[in-house]
Amino acid sequence: MKAFKRSRDGLLWRCSANEVRLLESLVEQFVELVDPPHAADTDDPLSVLQGEMEADPLDRDDPAIERLFPSAYRSDEAAAEEFRSLTEASMRRAKAADDRIVLADLADVGDGVAIAKADVDAWLRTTNGLRIVLGARLGIETAALSEVAENLPEDHPAYAAVEIYQWLGYVQTAMLDAL
Repeated sequence: MKAFKRSRDGLLWRCSANEVRLLESLVEQFVELVDPPHAADTDDPLSVLQGEMEADPLDRDDPAIERLFPSAYRSDEAAAEEFRSLTEASMRRAKAADDRIVLADLADVGDGVAIAKADVDAWLRTTNGLRIVLGARLGIETAALSEVAENLPEDHPAYAAVEIYQWLGYVQTAMLDAL
């Protein structure tokens, strides 16, 4: 990664084509994970909402889902389920909207990736969501586990995922530093 630079219009990320492709792939997978189903062939918001409300719930056995959409009431499953039924679709829709902003910015690469001021928060939320998913799937729940992960040998099966996890942290830090 070369750098994020602040501009009058937002940020400019001078990055390699490989970094763009990697982030694009990760974000596309993230959209698949969080995007709520939509009503088929309609622009009617009520039909879309009804389709989301009737959608199958997210897999609560997936640690990444639990980290992205934590229970509002850990000691009361009925209250937690009711809260999820009222909020989960809109939370999923918001995450997917952020992801699409990042994908649109990544699709328009010139001398770098231009990130408008209005898009910076979407980028930060998306890269954070990606780190949450990778961290959950890698079992990184504490600073001590993060240190263990950082010291994996290169031949370990999780080595590449840990490298991506660390790279995403660097991307977030570089963005914040540029801001």
